[in-house]
Amino acid sequence: MARRLKAWVTNYDGRREAAVAATSKKEAARLIGASLYDFNNYAVEVLDEPDLRAMLAAQPGVVFLRAFCGFDEGQAWKARSAEPGEGGE
Repeated sequence: MARRLKAWVTNYDGRREAAVAATSKKEAARLIGASLYDFNNYAVEVLDEPDLRAMLAAQPGVVFLRAFCGFDEGQAWKARSAEPGEGGE
């Protein structure tokens, strides 16, 4: 039986937040590049944003980033590999 995907959002670098769909918290932390300790303390499961959940479920394992409110980078979710300087990681 396949495990259900869950969508997670967490602080990425203090200026952006990251979102990913994965079957476990451990896998989500690995994909984002966070320690499990940090992920347990700062990540939340996405429950009340159906559009975000649908976007993440369509591309499981892909990390998306967006700026926190107040920064001038825009508010749209973008795949991390599309971010300049991220090197596709």
